[in-house]
Amino acid sequence: MHDCIVFATDFSPASTRALSFGVDLAYRTDASLHVLHVVPGEGGYTTAPELPMHDAEQLRHDLSDQLKEVRANQGPNDEGALETTKALVEGPDVADAVERYATEVAAGLLVIGTHGRGGVRRLLLGSVAERIIRHTTRDVLAVRKRARTGPIKHILVPVDFSVHSQQAVRRGKELAALYDAHVSLLFVAERRTVPVFSDTGLPSFTVREMDDAIVDNAPRALAALDAEVSLASDSEHPDASAPEDAAVETAHYVRRGGVDETIVTFVEEETVDLIVMGSHGVTGTDRKLLGDTTAQVLRSAHSPVYVVAPAPTNDR
Repeated sequence: MHDCIVFATDFSPASTRALSFGVDLAYRTDASLHVLHVVPGEGGYTTAPELPMHDAEQLRHDLSDQLKEVRANQGPNDEGALETTKALVEGPDVADAVERYATEVAAGLLVIGTHGRGGVRRLLLGSVAERIIRHTTRDVLAVRKRARTGPIKHILVPVDFSVHSQQAVRRGKELAALYDAHVSLLFVAERRTVPVFSDTGLPSFTVREMDDAIVDNAPRALAALDAEVSLASDSEHPDASAPEDAAVETAHYVRRGGVDETIVTFVEEETVDLIVMGSHGVTGTDRKLLGDTTAQVLRSAHSPVYVVAPAPTNDR
């Protein structure tokens, strides 16, 4: 899936929690793991809370200690089987520095915590993690400080039937095969509150439901998408076997409501361990799913969120 994973840390509890997921995924995929910390330049940080300054040697010790702590709690994994690199890079913009380093090492996945040292009142999501997710060309696994622990057995993939959600379904199935988990595909029949205007020009609001015909057809559309996105027949994954794909159990759900609220409710009610989402919604680059749904899910759900980067295209 990924040959190289970059974990970006600020040594916060959220970062430690995120690292445990990154280490586990690196073991399962036989990927190399880069543990990265960005230090400010002479002018300090421009897009992140200031961090206490340490000398480079102390920071390297901190990186090693954080990695050792997580690996010690990973259970029976063979420490010698995990190739790790500890790196410090300098730059005033943390998100840009992380992306630059990930490009240099050809990483396919970034792992980040969503609370920085600014604490709950200043989410790292809003300052650094959100910028990383918005602008990176690779997948991102974002983990909150309060993310539930334990094995990943249930993966949720919200679906809007765009090409981006198709990519998310494929990645969700790949992850399910790695973790021996089952997948739920969820289509939310969006309920929107929209302004309306009377003859006097004074605004009021009404709730618009999705057309009943679309809702009625959604279960069939989910089944068709599930069948179409098959790891065994996917030419992009020639090493995937039919038995592995058949082992991925899937279920389909249709719910009415606001999209992000419905996703978060489903996560809590159905005990979802990992959410896999596309980085764009049905309207493509003009309306990033991140801005409308993914950011809210990241802030509200207690499960880690795996954001799938859009596949490269030949469009000019």
